[in-house]
Amino acid sequence: MLMLAPDTVIVHPVFGKWLPRFLFCTVLGFGITACGTGQSVAAQTKVQKPAAGEDLFREAYIPKLQIEIPAEGLNGLRRSPRKYVAATIREGATVYTNVAIHLKGGPGSYRALHDLPAFTLNFDRLADGQSFHGLKKIHLNNSVQDRSFVSEKISRELFEAAGVPTPRAGNALVILNERELGMYVLVEGIDKPFLRRHFKDPGGNVYDGHSQTDVNHRLPTNSGDDRQRHPGLEALARAVHEPDSSHRLAALEKTLDLDRFLSFLALEAMLWHWDGYTMNRNNFRIFHDRAANRMVFLPQG
Repeated sequence: MLMLAPDTVIVHPVFGKWLPRFLFCTVLGFGITACGTGQSVAAQTKVQKPAAGEDLFREAYIPKLQIEIPAEGLNGLRRSPRKYVAATIREGATVYTNVAIHLKGGPGSYRALHDLPAFTLNFDRLADGQSFHGLKKIHLNNSVQDRSFVSEKISRELFEAAGVPTPRAGNALVILNERELGMYVLVEGIDKPFLRRHFKDPGGNVYDGHSQTDVNHRLPTNSGDDRQRHPGLEALARAVHEPDSSHRLAALEKTLDLDRFLSFLALEAMLWHWDGYTMNRNNFRIFHDRAANRMVFLPQG
């Protein structure tokens, strides 16, 4: 059993010194209690029909993906690695055409096209309605910092068990233009199907946090029905700048899903996610849950 002391105090460069109350998580052999809620996972879980991608993540099916990128697309990725180009994906007898693909990865994991590149694949962007095992967007991570290929999967399942909405992870075997790249970590994208699975209203903005950014910065918007307006993020920024600590807590409770945020912080600490939000203000997403009118932190990377 691993426990953070109930009187733990969080000191954060933006949120400040706040919430000395019950920041704790108890990890048991068969489950996790959500931080700050006192409720078991079983009490919070609702029976739902199987979600898209269940065969990939719950049943641990490992697809063999043959990625075919024509010469023009390869040259495009060499010039602008983050810009989508068109590719064909073969999975056995199934062929996906006009799949949008680009390279991904940060300073520690990015690899060039000739090396062991990581990819983002969007099956719906260039072919409306196309999906991969019911998923519209996936990431293929090269896992160069974890050659066991399971740390990301286990960590994401722990976040999910603690009540923090988290994209699922599995594995895939990848071939690029007849060059065998080997085992990859396949991760679900944060898109409308993912958001719909966790929230009543999936149309809120998803903000991309990285490179020492925080809630009081102009964060890039990855998706959302109204990407020009940012009422949820702006309200949260005002709350963290409240000088009076007691008023700050009240303001945070109105603008932030606080129980999920406590679970998010505790899991990042216990899993030693050194390049995440808690320790490095990097690799995180924030979703504006418009139904509850609160911001929700999502783990990334």
